[in-house]
Amino acid sequence: MIIRQSMFNALVFSTIVLAAVFFVVLGSKLVLSQCERDQNGECITVDRTADIASEIADLNQQLAMARSNAEDECNPPEISQEDWNSGNTAVLEGCWQLQYDYTMYYGGDSDRPNDLVDWGFCLEAAGGYALQDLFFEDGLQCTNQRLYYEFIDQQGSAQLRLADNNNLPCYRNGFQTANVTERELLCSLNASGDYAECQNRNRTPQGWNDWRDGIILRRRPQP
Repeated sequence: MIIRQSMFNALVFSTIVLAAVFFVVLGSKLVLSQCERDQNGECITVDRTADIASEIADLNQQLAMARSNAEDECNPPEISQEDWNSGNTAVLEGCWQLQYDYTMYYGGDSDRPNDLVDWGFCLEAAGGYALQDLFFEDGLQCTNQRLYYEFIDQQGSAQLRLADNNNLPCYRNGFQTANVTERELLCSLNASGDYAECQNRNRTPQGWNDWRDGIILRRRPQP
């Protein structure tokens, strides 16, 4: 009887050991075979998934560096206060654009506002005048209009003067439909040298109105 009990206990113990080994092997196999499916439905092992994640992280870092380098190449060079105050129009060379919308008025009707949403022009080193394009919120367009520019001295510091010298003829759907009032702007370089802050006034039938702040012009990034 004792022998049979011992044999029974040994059998139970062996069964437990075998079961434990089975679950260890099965668990290890499941862990080792654990996978994620790619877009083709194929299994990617845990180790391979980790490798891919590392490769993606490296590519994201390279992409971030490439974007940073591209931004550095596209950003226009800053203008120093010394160069600006020299009054040499060569420092203005390049294309400029409006940073924020601002309100203009139809010629002959100073109570009828119209928001200027896009304004661009390209300046040359020689100074004189450029051709400007203005686009308004209501679809009005004033294209290839002259814009006169020069540096003027203001108590030892230079300001850029921009002037239309006439009301600007403007078109909608290919037909001249309105004029916008002649403007004059005086612009100063900001401290960092990457944009100009301008005051603006308009000529009305009663004469020039007061100067208004809030116009920002930036150099257009190179394509």
